[in-house]
Amino acid sequence: LIAEGTHVCGDPGIQYDSTINRWHTCPNSGRINASNPCSEYMFLDNSACNLASLNLLKFLDDDGLTRLQAAKSALEPLEVFGRDEIEQALRTVLDQLELKPNKLFQPIRVAISGTTISPGIFESLELLGRETTLERIDAALQSR
Repeated sequence: LIAEGTHVCGDPGIQYDSTINRWHTCPNSGRINASNPCSEYMFLDNSACNLASLNLLKFLDDDGLTRLQAAKSALEPLEVFGRDEIEQALRTVLDQLELKPNKLFQPIRVAISGTTISPGIFESLELLGRETTLERIDAALQSR
C-alpha cells in the first residue's frame, strides 16, 4: 500500500520517523509527524505545506462544507473503518447528492491532508484511522 501510494502521488522516498525526530531543531514544539512530499519542510500536527500557494479554502466553501458534513455523517457509524467500507459509504453519499467524485473527495482530501494531492482517498482515510479522520473533518467544519 505504501509503495502504491508513493507511485500514485510521485513521492520520491521514505522518511524515517526516528531520524527526522532525532534531528528535530525545535523538539519542544512537538513531534514531527509529517512533511511535504519531498521532505523539504517538516510539519507539526495540523499544519500544512503551502509550496503550491493554492487557496485551499475554496474547497471548503458552503457547498464543500455541506458535502464534508455529509461525508462525516456517512463515516461516523462505520464499525469497520476499512478501505472497502469507506468507499461504499462515500459512494453512497455521491449517489444521494448526485455528485461527481471530485466534488466530494476534494473537500475531504483538503480536510484530512491540507492539500489537494494525496494517495487514494479511501486508502488515506483507512491509514489515518477513524478517530483522526473524524477529528480532521471536524476541524475543517469549524474553520469557517
